[in-house]
Amino acid sequence: MAFCRLLKHRGTPFQAKIRDYVNDRGKLNKEVFLKLAMDCGAQLSEAQVDVLYFIFDIDGDGELSPKEFLDVVCRWD
Repeated sequence: MAFCRLLKHRGTPFQAKIRDYVNDRGKLNKEVFLKLAMDCGAQLSEAQVDVLYFIFDIDGDGELSPKEFLDVVCRWD
């Protein structure tokens, strides 16, 4: 539920934080993902983040690219 709340509406603070981070650095590792989620009030466990990365980290490099995650889940313009 915590993850769903982060992405419930377009333009959430979490989406903005991810967009800013990815625009500056290109990819998102698990530690940064977890920190950004916590900054937005979501208490995700490391196991939950591991599952998200298992699903969305298509190339298995341990980082999420915009194509792997953001374009699928967040669907922003």
